[in-house]
Amino acid sequence: MKILQVQFKNRNGHTLRGIVTLPDTEGKVPFVVHLHGFAGSCSGYKSMYTHLSRALAAQGIGSARFDFYGNGESDGEFEDMSFDGLHTDAQDIFAWAAEQPYVDSEKLFLSGQSMGGYIAASCAPVIQPHGLILLCPGAGMWFGCAQRADGDTCADGSADRSPYGDARADGSPDSNTRADGHGGGHHA
Repeated sequence: MKILQVQFKNRNGHTLRGIVTLPDTEGKVPFVVHLHGFAGSCSGYKSMYTHLSRALAAQGIGSARFDFYGNGESDGEFEDMSFDGLHTDAQDIFAWAAEQPYVDSEKLFLSGQSMGGYIAASCAPVIQPHGLILLCPGAGMWFGCAQRADGDTCADGSADRSPYGDARADGSPDSNTRADGHGGGHHA
Protein backbone atom coordinates (compact mmCIF):
# COMPACT_ATOMS: atom_id res chain seq x y z
CA MET A 1 0.00 0.00 0.00
CA LYS A 2 1.15 3.52 -0.80
CA ILE A 3 0.05 6.54 1.23
CA LEU A 4 0.61 10.02 -0.19
CA GLN A 5 0.07 13.41 1.40
CA VAL A 6 -1.35 15.64 -1.31
CA GLN A 7 -2.61 19.17 -1.78
CA PHE A 8 -3.95 21.41 -4.51
CA LYS A 9 -5.52 24.85 -4.87
CA ASN A 10 -9.29 24.96 -5.25
CA ARG A 11 -11.01 27.37 -7.65
CA ASN A 12 -10.83 30.12 -5.01
CA GLY A 13 -7.07 29.77 -4.59
CA HIS A 14 -7.25 28.04 -1.20
CA THR A 15 -5.11 24.99 -0.51
CA LEU A 16 -7.00 21.78 0.22
CA ARG A 17 -4.93 19.06 1.87
CA GLY A 18 -5.58 15.36 1.89
CA ILE A 19 -4.34 11.80 1.79
CA VAL A 20 -4.32 9.37 -1.12
CA THR A 21 -4.15 5.65 -0.41
CA LEU A 22 -3.17 3.39 -3.30
CA PRO A 23 -2.82 -0.35 -3.75
CA ASP A 24 0.61 -1.84 -4.50
CA THR A 25 -0.15 -2.14 -8.20
CA GLU A 26 1.02 -0.24 -11.23
CA GLY A 27 -1.22 1.64 -13.64
CA LYS A 28 -4.64 3.18 -13.19
CA VAL A 29 -6.96 1.85 -10.51
CA PRO A 30 -10.64 2.27 -9.63
CA PHE A 31 -10.82 5.20 -7.23
CA VAL A 32 -13.08 6.58 -4.48
CA VAL A 33 -13.22 10.21 -3.32
CA HIS A 34 -14.38 10.41 0.32
CA LEU A 35 -16.16 13.52 1.71
CA HIS A 36 -16.15 13.93 5.48
CA GLY A 37 -18.97 15.03 7.78
CA PHE A 38 -19.67 18.34 9.50
CA ALA A 39 -16.77 19.66 11.59
CA GLY A 40 -14.82 16.55 10.63
CA SER A 41 -11.56 15.84 8.91
CA CYS A 42 -10.25 13.61 6.16
CA SER A 43 -9.85 10.72 8.61
CA GLY A 44 -13.63 10.61 8.96
CA TYR A 45 -15.77 9.82 11.98
CA LYS A 46 -13.76 7.60 14.34
CA SER A 47 -11.09 7.27 11.60
CA MET A 48 -13.62 5.51 9.37
CA TYR A 49 -12.07 6.80 6.13
CA THR A 50 -8.56 5.86 7.24
CA HIS A 51 -9.66 2.26 7.82
CA LEU A 52 -11.87 2.15 4.71
CA SER A 53 -9.09 3.51 2.50
CA ARG A 54 -6.72 0.77 3.68
CA ALA A 55 -9.37 -1.92 3.13
CA LEU A 56 -10.05 -0.59 -0.38
CA ALA A 57 -6.32 -0.57 -1.20
CA ALA A 58 -6.10 -4.22 -0.16
CA GLN A 59 -8.76 -4.90 -2.82
CA GLY A 60 -6.95 -2.95 -5.55
CA ILE A 61 -8.95 0.29 -5.18
CA GLY A 62 -7.39 3.68 -4.53
CA SER A 63 -8.96 6.56 -2.63
CA ALA A 64 -8.54 10.19 -1.66
CA ARG A 65 -9.79 11.96 1.42
CA PHE A 66 -9.44 15.71 1.75
CA ASP A 67 -10.23 18.21 4.46
CA PHE A 68 -12.82 20.68 3.22
CA TYR A 69 -11.94 24.39 3.30
CA GLY A 70 -11.98 25.57 6.93
CA ASN A 71 -11.55 22.02 8.29
CA GLY A 72 -8.55 19.97 9.40
CA GLU A 73 -5.31 20.84 7.63
CA SER A 74 -6.85 22.74 4.71
CA ASP A 75 -6.73 26.52 4.45
CA GLY A 76 -9.42 28.69 6.00
CA GLU A 77 -11.34 29.06 9.21
CA PHE A 78 -14.25 26.83 10.13
CA GLU A 79 -16.61 29.80 10.57
CA ASP A 80 -15.96 30.80 6.95
CA MET A 81 -17.11 27.44 5.57
CA SER A 82 -20.35 27.54 3.56
CA PHE A 83 -22.49 24.98 1.76
CA ASP A 84 -21.74 26.67 -1.56
CA GLY A 85 -18.04 26.31 -0.73
CA LEU A 86 -18.49 22.65 0.19
CA HIS A 87 -20.14 22.03 -3.18
CA THR A 88 -17.35 23.69 -5.13
CA ASP A 89 -14.70 21.95 -2.99
CA ALA A 90 -16.32 18.57 -3.73
CA GLN A 91 -16.40 19.34 -7.45
CA ASP A 92 -12.78 20.53 -7.39
CA ILE A 93 -11.60 17.47 -5.44
CA PHE A 94 -13.39 15.15 -7.86
CA ALA A 95 -11.90 16.95 -10.88
CA TRP A 96 -8.43 16.83 -9.27
CA ALA A 97 -8.77 13.07 -8.71
CA ALA A 98 -9.88 12.47 -12.30
CA GLU A 99 -6.64 14.11 -13.55
CA GLN A 100 -4.28 11.95 -11.48
CA PRO A 101 -2.18 9.43 -13.44
CA TYR A 102 -3.07 6.56 -11.08
CA VAL A 103 -6.87 7.05 -11.31
CA ASP A 104 -9.09 5.15 -13.74
CA SER A 105 -11.44 8.08 -14.38
CA GLU A 106 -14.04 5.70 -15.87
CA LYS A 107 -14.30 4.05 -12.44
CA LEU A 108 -14.26 7.11 -10.19
CA PHE A 109 -16.70 6.89 -7.27
CA LEU A 110 -17.92 9.53 -4.82
CA SER A 111 -18.45 8.67 -1.15
CA GLY A 112 -19.77 10.82 1.67
CA GLN A 113 -20.71 10.47 5.30
CA SER A 114 -23.25 12.69 7.11
CA MET A 115 -22.80 16.22 5.71
CA GLY A 116 -20.34 14.78 3.19
CA GLY A 117 -23.07 12.36 2.09
CA TYR A 118 -25.45 15.24 1.55
CA ILE A 119 -22.82 17.12 -0.45
CA ALA A 120 -21.98 13.99 -2.48
CA ALA A 121 -25.65 13.30 -3.28
CA SER A 122 -26.39 16.86 -4.32
CA CYS A 123 -23.19 17.16 -6.42
CA ALA A 124 -23.60 13.79 -8.15
CA PRO A 125 -25.92 15.05 -10.94
CA VAL A 126 -23.31 17.65 -11.87
CA ILE A 127 -20.08 15.63 -11.59
CA GLN A 128 -21.52 12.26 -12.69
CA PRO A 129 -19.45 9.75 -10.67
CA HIS A 130 -19.36 6.10 -11.77
CA GLY A 131 -21.10 5.32 -8.48
CA LEU A 132 -22.23 6.98 -5.28
CA ILE A 133 -21.64 5.69 -1.74
CA LEU A 134 -23.69 7.41 0.97
CA LEU A 135 -23.09 6.67 4.65
CA CYS A 136 -25.80 8.17 6.89
CA PRO A 137 -26.16 11.19 4.58
CA GLY A 138 -27.46 14.38 6.11
CA ALA A 139 -30.88 15.27 4.74
CA GLY A 140 -32.65 18.62 4.52
CA MET A 141 -29.61 20.38 5.91
CA TRP A 142 -30.83 23.71 4.55
CA PHE A 143 -33.29 25.13 2.08
CA GLY A 144 -32.18 24.46 -1.46
CA CYS A 145 -31.75 20.69 -1.34
CA ALA A 146 -34.18 20.05 -4.21
CA GLN A 147 -32.63 22.80 -6.34
CA ARG A 148 -29.12 21.44 -5.77
CA ALA A 149 -30.20 17.88 -6.58
CA ASP A 150 -31.53 19.24 -9.87
CA GLY A 151 -28.11 20.79 -10.55
CA ASP A 152 -29.10 24.39 -9.76
CA THR A 153 -26.44 25.81 -7.47
CA CYS A 154 -28.66 28.78 -6.53
CA ALA A 155 -25.88 31.11 -7.62
CA ASP A 156 -28.40 33.89 -8.21
CA GLY A 157 -28.82 34.28 -4.45
CA SER A 158 -32.60 33.87 -4.62
CA ALA A 159 -32.68 30.96 -2.16
CA ASP A 160 -32.24 31.07 1.60
CA ARG A 161 -28.98 29.20 2.16
CA SER A 162 -29.26 29.07 5.92
CA PRO A 163 -27.80 25.92 7.47
CA TYR A 164 -30.95 25.79 9.63
CA GLY A 165 -33.38 25.33 6.75
CA ASP A 166 -35.45 28.21 8.10
CA ALA A 167 -37.91 28.57 5.25
CA ARG A 168 -39.60 26.65 2.48
CA ALA A 169 -39.73 27.77 -1.14
CA ASP A 170 -43.04 29.55 -0.49
CA GLY A 171 -41.52 31.51 2.43
CA SER A 172 -43.39 29.64 5.18
CA PRO A 173 -41.30 28.35 8.09
CA ASP A 174 -40.37 24.68 8.06
CA SER A 175 -41.23 22.29 10.88
CA ASN A 176 -37.78 22.73 12.45
CA THR A 177 -37.98 26.51 12.84
CA ARG A 178 -37.97 27.81 16.40
CA ALA A 179 -39.82 30.92 17.52
CA ASP A 180 -36.61 32.95 17.21
CA GLY A 181 -36.38 32.00 13.52
CA HIS A 182 -33.58 29.49 13.86
CA GLY A 183 -33.80 25.77 13.16
CA GLY A 184 -35.11 23.53 15.88
CA GLY A 185 -34.07 20.06 16.97
CA HIS A 186 -30.32 19.63 17.29
CA HIS A 187 -29.68 23.04 15.68
CA ALA A 188 -29.62 25.18 18.82
